[in-house]
Amino acid sequence: ESSSSCIETLHDDAKVLKVFPNPEGTRVIVVDSRNEAFVYNVVTDTRVKIDGFPKSSNVIWDMVNEGIFISVESEVKNELTTFVYTTHTTDGATVKKLDNPTKVADTANVTVVHGGRYWGQTNTG
Repeated sequence: ESSSSCIETLHDDAKVLKVFPNPEGTRVIVVDSRNEAFVYNVVTDTRVKIDGFPKSSNVIWDMVNEGIFISVESEVKNELTTFVYTTHTTDGATVKKLDNPTKVADTANVTVVHGGRYWGQTNTG
């Protein structure tokens, strides 16, 4: 069986360490070996740097609001940082970090973001 790729992109000289696609697969958070992060838009083949992106163990996209995603920090497990990706502004595509991280219970593992709200699961279920 043969296969072919539908899109290909290059990422400078840094190694890609992590990728976090949105549910539709049209946007991807790319984290590289320089600890820089970008939103890569597969549809327009464009990349926008995410300023203030923390070292992250996970990124969760909002299931309803296609431009919202949160970063769950690996060093401070109980802090979530929210970002908003907008494709059409007067400055072109942008990513904005919301001001303050959201604190969650130490034992909670965030599993879903839906409509700006997050749900998690504790270690005991």
